[in-house]
Amino acid sequence: MPQNVEINWDSSTTIESAHYPKDTLDRAKYAQYLTNFLASKGYDESAENDDKKRNYVLNLNSEWGSGKTYFLRRWAEDLKTHHPVVYVDAWQQDYSDDPLMTVISSMTKQLREQAGKTEDKTMFSVVGKAGGLFKALAPAIVGGVTKKFTGIDFAAVMNDAEEANAESELKDEDDKPLDMSAAASKAVQYMLDEHDGKAKAISALKESVCQWLEAVIGLTDKNYPAFVLIDELDRCRPSYAVEMLETIKHIFNIKGVVFVVATDTEQLQHAVKAVYGEGFDAGIYLGRFFDARYTLRETDYEQLLEVHCDLHKISMSGLSDSGLTVWPRCADKAEKGNDDTETKIDIEKRNLSAILRAFGLSAREAIQVMERLASTITNMRPGSAMNLYYLVILMCMKEKYPEFFTKLKNKTIFSGNSQSAWNTFAHNLFLGETVLEIHIDTNSFFTEFLENNGGMKIRRQSQYLPTDTTVTLSNYFYNIHGSMQSGFSRDNSFSGLMSANRGSSSRGEVLTINNIDNWLQYGCHWVEEDCVVKDEGSVSNSPIERVSFYDRYKDLVELSTALDV
Repeated sequence: MPQNVEINWDSSTTIESAHYPKDTLDRAKYAQYLTNFLASKGYDESAENDDKKRNYVLNLNSEWGSGKTYFLRRWAEDLKTHHPVVYVDAWQQDYSDDPLMTVISSMTKQLREQAGKTEDKTMFSVVGKAGGLFKALAPAIVGGVTKKFTGIDFAAVMNDAEEANAESELKDEDDKPLDMSAAASKAVQYMLDEHDGKAKAISALKESVCQWLEAVIGLTDKNYPAFVLIDELDRCRPSYAVEMLETIKHIFNIKGVVFVVATDTEQLQHAVKAVYGEGFDAGIYLGRFFDARYTLRETDYEQLLEVHCDLHKISMSGLSDSGLTVWPRCADKAEKGNDDTETKIDIEKRNLSAILRAFGLSAREAIQVMERLASTITNMRPGSAMNLYYLVILMCMKEKYPEFFTKLKNKTIFSGNSQSAWNTFAHNLFLGETVLEIHIDTNSFFTEFLENNGGMKIRRQSQYLPTDTTVTLSNYFYNIHGSMQSGFSRDNSFSGLMSANRGSSSRGEVLTINNIDNWLQYGCHWVEEDCVVKDEGSVSNSPIERVSFYDRYKDLVELSTALDV
């Protein structure tokens, strides 16, 4: 049984000058499982002789933005401790017109390096244990013909190779060192171009890989099977992605090798349809290439935000640093857990994640929305007012439900009670079950007020202390959008707030489910009407010069939507 590979990604690492942070998406356990699974599929200890070596092809499915490249890069590094490993970035090489040679050259180059034989040791390509591509091609090569088309006399090369010793170096006709990798590429390309030579060329390629693989196993303490990881296929131009699959399938059956082709399979299906037509069954087509498909679980939104987004820029402290007035803010609480203390950034991630999750955004769409949010914040002038969560809700609507987004300008979406357009929409998305944790900073508005008591104005201290509370996403949007769209004034909101709490005279935390709505409405009007930035950048206390609340946010959303990350 091949030696088990222990996989632990609790710390960061550097791979080929690229930094990879510790595993915050909990992916290491998937790498551990797949290592054991594929090792057993690619090499069967219970079989005899060459029957031990098997082949297997796995489609690793994971949507864009969920960390496929991170996963494959870190996995490859751990696999190298016990197995020959080849990593191929298909997207970086989709300029090539020959996907098969792209994969084969990557395999031979990386296996040669793992065998401890550098490229300048050209003799290793021709003689010795891993006799190489030229010996495999020799029976199918006609020296005079190939020399005419490639400029290399392969018959002479082979004769020289047979007579050479391990320390010698092959020369060309001008007595210069022969670039064996270039010679091999030309030879194979010539044979692939010749119809009758294709089968022999592919067989020669596979034999060459097998010999290099034997060299790695023989010269190191690595074990079968070899792992060939092909990444970023779904990002390639459609024609190249399809061509690569259709050409490398010829080498999928190399014994002792397991292939892992990482894709966003849904996107790859679109590429297939772009080549063969919209009515083509891309799912069945792709299924023919793979023995199995393994799908990484969906990314947790909070982890996604931490890995892919600039959290400081969209945090409450970052917004304050940008000179923006934000209301309502996220909850200020800091609850103690078993090992740690919950911070405000945890609550901010939880709130944003709750909105993204409620609207069913994919990892790609979620990252898009957060990038647009950051770009919007960057372009807002200091002194501007901002309702962060309302803006994120609008961005999610625009991204996922553009038809409903266009209905928001219609003030009747809230009419009709339970049958209103908004209630139907909120019910279908379960927005009444999604909760935001917010902070009602009552001291931002007033600390005392005048109350009419029997015709007499009595100055009373405000009984409302700043406090943390929760509100459903449905109620949040209803109170913010509904009150501002309906023309409901700040005075109306204040009257409602007083009525909801009349008779409460003691100063304390008296916010209840009955007056959260009033506070949301009142606070929104207060911020929007008292912190308005004119085009020239001056601050005005007059609501007259202010464009409508919804129109202003609608413009922000539509401007940022043009940013397709």
